[in-house]
Amino acid sequence: MLPTIPLGPLALPTKPFLLVLGFYFVLWLGSKSAESLGIDGDHVWNWGLISAGAGLVLGRIAYALRYPQAYIQSPLSLFSLRLSAFIPEVAFVGGLLVGYMYLRWKRIPLGPFVDAIVPGLAFGWALYALANFLAGDAYGRVTQLPWAVEMWGELRHPVQLYEMVAALLTVIWLFAKPAPRGKGLWGWRFLLAFSLAQLFLGAFRGDSATMLDGYRISQIMGLGGALIALWGLSRHAPSAREAQ
Repeated sequence: MLPTIPLGPLALPTKPFLLVLGFYFVLWLGSKSAESLGIDGDHVWNWGLISAGAGLVLGRIAYALRYPQAYIQSPLSLFSLRLSAFIPEVAFVGGLLVGYMYLRWKRIPLGPFVDAIVPGLAFGWALYALANFLAGDAYGRVTQLPWAVEMWGELRHPVQLYEMVAALLTVIWLFAKPAPRGKGLWGWRFLLAFSLAQLFLGAFRGDSATMLDGYRISQIMGLGGALIALWGLSRHAPSAREAQ
């Protein structure tokens, strides 16, 4: 693990640095792609900032509702910048919903916009997984497999690296098998790959939030996302065949 990057007398937190870097790259690449599809690149920056802000707030509120005892005696800690004190699944879904509302408000066509940001999102996903590995977050379950890594005093699945590989394979899939851009097909493909990764890799996570007698939230959402993605891809199947 590498929780901090030494810079002389200073120590730069690795995960926040990589997240900010990845966030900037996603929006920069998305804005360039959006302009090639006839969308003002500024809308990508606005969408990203609004979605991220809403996601962080909603994820923190969900965390506080799940662990109220952590905030009863110190309510101001609700405004802490600690990235581990929020529920990522709620932050992700909540941020997307608020971002969708922004797109509707500005009357931006959803298909072209999604296709514009997907390549950056795929790379950002890989960087996020790497940041978790270096920081020791989203760690895996205890195992004795030969490729296990020592984390928090025990040998664990390097599930963050599994996820990084899944993200990079998604990038290869997106670009190796071209699809018509501007119709949302890239977005459905990314959703399918991301959801299947959460569904499968959730079994190796050691810190996943659970509900309904032990079912992992990430896997429940992964299953739902995969079914939605398959439905979306089925709607685009005729146009995809015509483009080949």
